[in-house]
Amino acid sequence: MQKKIFPFRIAIVTISLIIIASSYVTFTLNHILCRGETNPYVKSNTNAIVDVYTLKGGRGIGNEGGAFAPQEEVQFYAFVFNGNSIVNETVLFEIHGPINQFENYSLIMSAWTNESSIATISYRIPNYIPLEIVFGMWHISAAIEINGVKTVDTMAFEVGWVVDILSAETGTLVDETYWIRRTNFTEETLIDFKVTLKNIDLTPKNVSLYATCIDKGEIPFALRYQSLLLPPKTVEDIFILDLFIPKWAGEGEATAFFDAYDKSPLEGGGPYCASKEISLTILNKSDDASPPVIEEVTHEPETAQLNQEVTVSANVKDWQTEVQEVILYYHTDTNATWISVKMNRTTGDTFKGNISGFPSTTNVSYVIIAYDYAGNFAVDDDAGQYYVYAVASEFPSLALILLTLAAFAAAAIIWKRKHLEKPIQTELYSRHQ
Repeated sequence: MQKKIFPFRIAIVTISLIIIASSYVTFTLNHILCRGETNPYVKSNTNAIVDVYTLKGGRGIGNEGGAFAPQEEVQFYAFVFNGNSIVNETVLFEIHGPINQFENYSLIMSAWTNESSIATISYRIPNYIPLEIVFGMWHISAAIEINGVKTVDTMAFEVGWVVDILSAETGTLVDETYWIRRTNFTEETLIDFKVTLKNIDLTPKNVSLYATCIDKGEIPFALRYQSLLLPPKTVEDIFILDLFIPKWAGEGEATAFFDAYDKSPLEGGGPYCASKEISLTILNKSDDASPPVIEEVTHEPETAQLNQEVTVSANVKDWQTEVQEVILYYHTDTNATWISVKMNRTTGDTFKGNISGFPSTTNVSYVIIAYDYAGNFAVDDDAGQYYVYAVASEFPSLALILLTLAAFAAAAIIWKRKHLEKPIQTELYSRHQ
């Protein structure tokens, strides 16, 4: 006997096949539109998604873009999607400069979406004076309205010198550990430079850093080039070491210039930012060749208590150009970074400086560096061993507290046995009677 197929069963099978087929078609279209990748913009409704970005960053809703310099031309893109291609639809772009006290810059532009559902505008970053009008955080928004529903995405991006020379100073790097700032140097000696660079972009930057020195007659006497990779969104100190001052360099005020390029100028590199210049003084070697003398270094108290400040004292003398500055450097066994403190003259040749308090059992090491107005300097590091002291441990006090608590506990137990055990025994005895 042949089974009868009911009409509702046929309907169920037909609907199932339609659902499977539509799912396959949707998956295939999404696969094609996304070029083989999962599309993060697909929505279950018809509302559009817009994502504004640049080639330097910003992809994804609300993400920050890269950094741009004044006069740099930027391409802004707005990708629009709602499960289908959005072609020939108008996208409105609004660009706003940083808020400042001089002029708040803003601009409105529009573009149509192409076959890839992307609208594009080109914009050159202005270069106004003062720089506060341009330098800082900018914002661009892209808006589109489809089927009466408006969708907006906003991206922040920074404008400034993508790599900037924040500061530069002359001095001496001692034992590749601590920095002595100084501005006076004698002929036939070495100059060290500390240059502070900043990268505001989201990606690392190759930097070619140049230091050039000229004497008072504007004759160059030293040049040094250094190549480095500066990490993203960072400020870093770069040391340029051992520039020699020849004997023929003119005495008096000299100038050091610092320039940062994206690559060597010989290879067509361009500057990241404006040149930085600082002054230094070249002295005749016969004027003063004797460094200061550091004596009688002490600290009080000898053993510090918890978070107690320690005062370091030293006698510092210079018999020719006088002492210019005395610096106390210290670090701990938990933080190897040297911290500098200027020591002040109190009476006569005595200089004092304070080291902040630290937790118990911390070991503190310190050295003293003094230099005179001729650029000579002296380092007293206790013959390479460093001056040291320790912060007292809290253990004795804690042990005393524990012993006291133990004594109270023992006394309480004895008292309890004397006063409570006897009545309990009497009560038990009376119950058995």
